[in-house]
Amino acid sequence: MALDPILAIVPMIVEYTFVPVKRHLSYAFNCGSKVEKLKNQVENLKNQRDGLKPHVDEATRRGDEIYANVQNWLTSVDEAIGEADDLVDEEQARESCFLGLIPNLKKRYKLSKKVEKKAQTVAELREKGKFDPDRIACRPPLWQIVPPSVYNNEELHSRISILEKVMNALRDPAFNMIGVYGLGGVGKTTLAKEVRRKAIEDKLFDVVLMGTVSETPELRKIQGTFADMLGLELKEETEEGRACRLRQRLLQEKKILVILDDIWEQLEPEKLGIPFGNDHKGCKIFLTSRREDILSRDMGTQESFELRVLSEAEAWSLFVTVVGDVTNQDLRSIATEVAKKCAGLPVLIVTVAGALKNRDLNEWNVALEELSKVDNEGIQSKVYATLKLSYNHLASEELKSFFLLCAQIAQSDIQIGDLLLYSMGLDLLRSKDTVEYARNRVYKLVRDLKASCLLLDGDRNGSLKMHDVVRDTALDIASKSQHPFTFRDVVETKEWPNRDFRSCSRIALPSCEIHELPERLSAQN
Repeated sequence: MALDPILAIVPMIVEYTFVPVKRHLSYAFNCGSKVEKLKNQVENLKNQRDGLKPHVDEATRRGDEIYANVQNWLTSVDEAIGEADDLVDEEQARESCFLGLIPNLKKRYKLSKKVEKKAQTVAELREKGKFDPDRIACRPPLWQIVPPSVYNNEELHSRISILEKVMNALRDPAFNMIGVYGLGGVGKTTLAKEVRRKAIEDKLFDVVLMGTVSETPELRKIQGTFADMLGLELKEETEEGRACRLRQRLLQEKKILVILDDIWEQLEPEKLGIPFGNDHKGCKIFLTSRREDILSRDMGTQESFELRVLSEAEAWSLFVTVVGDVTNQDLRSIATEVAKKCAGLPVLIVTVAGALKNRDLNEWNVALEELSKVDNEGIQSKVYATLKLSYNHLASEELKSFFLLCAQIAQSDIQIGDLLLYSMGLDLLRSKDTVEYARNRVYKLVRDLKASCLLLDGDRNGSLKMHDVVRDTALDIASKSQHPFTFRDVVETKEWPNRDFRSCSRIALPSCEIHELPERLSAQN
């Protein structure tokens, strides 16, 4: 009787002893089937990955930004596939014991556990990877081109002082609209770019937008520039609809700075889609104009700063920065006089210095004589004479014609493709045997004009632009030599111009909405 309790628990002891052994043996002997199952799962995962990748590649080519969860999934899939392949290789290289007759049950048990765990990981990845191909990426905001500061020259005291005043006003909660005014070519656009650079560097605002208004505002283009900077797609057809879309987007930001360069007349921010005043207390606007009354009376700025011409010392410092070495005493005395003739206007100083860089003494003397002829005339005559000097020093007729072409299409950013198309069509290039050669020639001419400071980098990557003072002078030169006809004061040309075209060699109609040409061009059409 005493042994009965012991005998009663013997089956239980045997069961609890051998059940784990049976489970382990099951894992060991089923390892092969588990590996086959894993291989099938991995193959399905590869197909799922390979089906998504073309959509990812296409989105990347478009410049879209792939969502982080998609990128992380692809990375995890590659890692899981690599690890699964290693397990398959390990199973195929089986180790046996007892003269190779009996499998190594311990190692196959451990491998079976790893395979089972990896199969679970693969299954989870397949479930997580059910992405909609149309929702794997988004269009990121454009990287704004923020060039290095041009105010690093410590001699430009007046510019540094104005910049500090503007930035202090932007930091002041009491101001939401401020402006800078001054002569054309005095450096207002350069200052506006410095304000943008400083605002971005100091992280004063969540969003910094900058657009050029000009004498003939093109609201759609300005709205498009803002949308590009925000990574926003505007599908609306009307300016009003686009303005509403921009406004909705900007209301999502807490602190906004909008820079509107070259204001010529009253412009309501709401027409562009800028939420301002009571609509958005965190939005500030910085304006530049040639006239103070446009800023204070028409736009309602709370503070306006005058940007004056450079002092003689500042002008000389800027001139030397561009022209380079003037240590030769004879050259230095002439260069000093030439710099004075530029009337303290940075646009003239930079272009003249660029035109005379590395020139011999005789050319410097000729330049000084030409500039001296307009000493007693007004500032506009001096501007024209100074820029005409730079034009005259261009190396070839080809480059001069190309410069005048740039002026005719420079109402907004200039695209290299347009320059290539027009210069080939107008037969301006020295040789155009192939399109590739013509394209290389256009790039060479662009570099030459940049070196002469007559052409600038545009606000968008790869684009170009021309200072409005330079453009006006170029169009005046063209009107006397090539006799082109170019609209300067119409935003959208909807009717054929009523004028005498008999003396014109070419006609440029930017923003043209004319759908058909007249049958013939007559004296008054």
